[in-house]
Amino acid sequence: MGQDPRRDLSVPLPVTVLCDGTWRSEYAVNVSVSGLCLHMRSPAAVGEELRIAFCLPSDDREIRAVGKVVWTGHVDEPQTVPRYFETGLFLVEITEADAQRIAWFVSAQVDRR
Repeated sequence: MGQDPRRDLSVPLPVTVLCDGTWRSEYAVNVSVSGLCLHMRSPAAVGEELRIAFCLPSDDREIRAVGKVVWTGHVDEPQTVPRYFETGLFLVEITEADAQRIAWFVSAQVDRR
């Protein structure tokens, strides 16, 4: 996910992730209409699909989606112990209305800068 200020927004955002049958609280550090970059406490495998739920700061309606892990950080780094695992998700299931809400949110934040 390259940083395009019209499409991506670096913002800490609480995200609930369904992983191994349990909903866990994680954080997104980047959000766009096409995906999110999450900081997760445990690694996820590339290709794994994760159910996610989150609210945008400007909207209390929950967004639910399915994201496919397309990349992960800290691969092959056994000598370091990361505090989190950076995980890139591509949104494979999201309603058009929710995608539009994300687009409006990102656009509004970029326009404020």
